[in-house]
Amino acid sequence: MSCGPLPGEAAAPLRSLGRDRAVIEGVVVREGELLPGAYVRLLDASGDFVAEVQTDWAGRFRFYCTAGTWTLRTLAPAVAPTEERLSVEPGQVAPVEVLLSE
Repeated sequence: MSCGPLPGEAAAPLRSLGRDRAVIEGVVVREGELLPGAYVRLLDASGDFVAEVQTDWAGRFRFYCTAGTWTLRTLAPAVAPTEERLSVEPGQVAPVEVLLSE
């Protein structure tokens, strides 16, 4: 099962969540502007790769995942990769704003 959204779904209404499921969603911003085309990777608690999505035209991304601790690694041209660790509870929608700087 994929952790990423279906094409175009980052802006769509959320799918229903199962008992142990959660959502991590947000935007990537560089120098105050929403950044389309950035890559956001979802890493598990061990740092292993789970999924990757590309931000949509408005810099949005979404992952459907299990509850737990995750790391988001964000990659974009001309900036250093960033990492943000977060924990999500069952049924939670966790909003994230990834700020990139040159």
